[in-house]
Amino acid sequence: MMKLFKHKTVTQLNECNMETLITTPLGIVGLSLYNDNLDILSQTPQFSKCLLHGGQAYGWEEKNIIVEIVISKPPIRIPETMKIENSRGILIRLFCKTDNMTLSFLTYWSKREWEDGGSDTGQFLQASTWNKGSMRLSIGTEDSEYLEQRMMNNWLMPIRKSDSYNLTGSNEDGLEIDLPNIRANELCQFHVFIAWGSSSDRYDASTWYAVDQDSKQILEFEDLL
Repeated sequence: MMKLFKHKTVTQLNECNMETLITTPLGIVGLSLYNDNLDILSQTPQFSKCLLHGGQAYGWEEKNIIVEIVISKPPIRIPETMKIENSRGILIRLFCKTDNMTLSFLTYWSKREWEDGGSDTGQFLQASTWNKGSMRLSIGTEDSEYLEQRMMNNWLMPIRKSDSYNLTGSNEDGLEIDLPNIRANELCQFHVFIAWGSSSDRYDASTWYAVDQDSKQILEFEDLL
């Protein structure tokens, strides 16, 4: 049963198989969420639910934390002149039962088939982009500056950080989001988008724009609160 997400119209959802590995033309992207040395997402979830518009929801509950993830394919908003072939939106919610927990979320390449890639950031966007021939893939999330704004404005980012602490990073291996000193009994939310497509233009930025999205798009598409 979902505790951190609520569906707008139904109370019962069908069970589905767990699929947190995302297969792409450039390889397989994996997801991890570390509490100390424990990868919570590698554990068996308490539930795996099929959402009504093709997405999946998974949940874990440990002694000190509840974690729920939605993986979906919401509509992507990019300029009309741009195009992608496919994408995924990943929305994560956490609820810590003890104070000052520190967590690290990672995307990583479980299987690599790309030729080159690396960090590809922009204003308020932490991202990396990889290439294989004419195919390009980007992974992106809100950058440290934007997460700090959310922290200061109480926008589902109940963390405490020092001025020198960088919350996000990206390189050829993937993305990292560090969440230090999370306050207990408050909802924490963050997202990642993955997008890929082909183009004869080496400098085509369609996938980069496609990962600069809002978490509301996932919630609205899947009818979630």
